[in-house]
Amino acid sequence: MNNEQSPQEQVVDQPAAPVVETAVYQMKVTMRHTRPPIWRRFLIRNDATLYELHLALQVVLGWRNTRLYQFLIDGVSYSDSVTADDLGTKWGVQNGEVVHLHELVGGEKAKFLYIYNFGHYWEHELLVERMLPFQNGEQYPLCLKGKRACPPEEVGGPMNYTLFLRSLAEGKRLPAKLSRDSRGFDPEAFDLAAVNEELKQIEWVSSLLRRTRGRPRPPIDKEARLRAN
Repeated sequence: MNNEQSPQEQVVDQPAAPVVETAVYQMKVTMRHTRPPIWRRFLIRNDATLYELHLALQVVLGWRNTRLYQFLIDGVSYSDSVTADDLGTKWGVQNGEVVHLHELVGGEKAKFLYIYNFGHYWEHELLVERMLPFQNGEQYPLCLKGKRACPPEEVGGPMNYTLFLRSLAEGKRLPAKLSRDSRGFDPEAFDLAAVNEELKQIEWVSSLLRRTRGRPRPPIDKEARLRAN
């Protein structure tokens, strides 16, 4: 009896994927084109996806996560799966929900950009300051320090934010959509404890995503998201 397998039946052993040791990035994010600078220092796991990093940035910076976003890393754009589906063919946007930080971002001194709200175009520079060992039982992501408040969501971009601050200082009347956001607004305020309390929710979401990667996600209203931008 011939026990030899045909070429179609032969099984080729695939090399095992390399095991990446879990580590922690200490990162600093600085909002560009704002003076004085608005920045945050925080910790995040190296096996976090870009989508998880996006969620963490929304919290540490103080944005509301109501607009589109993208990361620019080594000339390549990454966003969520919906944006990648809509703009990927035309603009080369990749799905950041399936790639991890350690796959794209090198070690210390690595830099890349995070852009939020394509209409107002808030640019943020991210810098990897340190590589730290992962500690079981610690909270990740975790904000370590920060300076100054996040601009109001509807202020209209860095230039308009400068004018907004000047109007506040001079007591000038603001447009209706900004007067609501300006009530009690302190440009120097930053509540570290409140940020880390909210980041606990991101930690839970990240843990859930690590357990459910590869499963279908619920549908997203594309039209509503595009109208918002």
